[in-house]
Amino acid sequence: MVIGIDGTTLCDARGGSGAGIEHYTWSVVLSLAKNFPEHQFVVAVPGQLPAPRRAELASHTNVRLLQPWLPRIPFLSRHIFLPFVMQFSHPSLLFVPGGVPPFGWRGRVVLAVHDLAIFEHPEWFPQTSVRSCTTRWLVPRALPRAARLVAVSEATRRQIARLKPELLKRTEVVYPGVEIPTEHLGNETVQKDTVLCLSTIEPRKNLEIACRAFDKFLSAHPERASMTQLVLAGLPGWKTEAVETLIEEINNRWLARAGTIVIARLGFVNEQQKWSLLHQASVLLFPSWDEGFGLPVLEAMAAGTPVICSNRGALPEVGGDAVLLVEPDDIQTMALLLAQCLLVPEGVQYLRVAGKARAEEFSWKKTASELMRVFERAVEGRR
Repeated sequence: MVIGIDGTTLCDARGGSGAGIEHYTWSVVLSLAKNFPEHQFVVAVPGQLPAPRRAELASHTNVRLLQPWLPRIPFLSRHIFLPFVMQFSHPSLLFVPGGVPPFGWRGRVVLAVHDLAIFEHPEWFPQTSVRSCTTRWLVPRALPRAARLVAVSEATRRQIARLKPELLKRTEVVYPGVEIPTEHLGNETVQKDTVLCLSTIEPRKNLEIACRAFDKFLSAHPERASMTQLVLAGLPGWKTEAVETLIEEINNRWLARAGTIVIARLGFVNEQQKWSLLHQASVLLFPSWDEGFGLPVLEAMAAGTPVICSNRGALPEVGGDAVLLVEPDDIQTMALLLAQCLLVPEGVQYLRVAGKARAEEFSWKKTASELMRVFERAVEGRR
């Protein structure tokens, strides 16, 4: 079978490894190529894909790369060039890991759907995104046209059912995976207990509540101010003013007692830095209002780091009994759970063991195998 892949989300806009959908696309494409040598994969790659990553893909004899002709005009490259050139490879279908197919593609398509929160909670997103052509027209039009939809969780599958109930029979759940890079084990010795928040700074991630819960923990245990830090790792997104103001207030309040800031913002972190942070953290705090999957929770469990996360979206589905769940607006309980992880670390040792065991249930090889079954059903369905 010849399978076309829209690989335009193989890296972020700067050519970096990216996160979220970029990480998902890269992991899926590599795993498909490695585990299914009997199939051919025609992958449309973005112009900014770095040469080493391009070479890694091309090293697989069953992978053929389609290079963009118009790297400076992304819309034309993806929506016109990609479908025009892809059709000459005669793929059985086009798989779109990013969820939005090229406008000009008229063949069979399988879409990965990560979440549809923007339709249910537009207040969490920039108005430019809410009113964009993609949100208002492309996605609602693309979902019914797909031969199959791949939801990354049951929570996302339920979102699809609420938005387009008639599509439920064509929707299958295929979970993402996790793989710890062995060269990034992060054995450094840290001087402070670290509460790690790993996410873009945006309203849905609920970082205001995270900061307030950490502040409440310090208020109950002021002697910990000089030896504990909340670390926010991730790029600023949108509607960040309230979080930034709150961080400044809390840091100013604790500066004299701690001798330094108690909430640190790292900004963007690459893969090596991310895994190092996960291995060193005392706990991952992930109180998001909603998640289509929640990859940082899975990665923290794989690293053996205890996790406190909200009980919304797919997070209970991903974490199971291996995480501490909390209502996303319950500051008091969140602060108590932080105290449990930071003050009695031996008491949450079971979370480290259970988290690793839970993470072993998710692998990119398993993801690729289940995706291939979806592709086969999509092709057979059309026949």
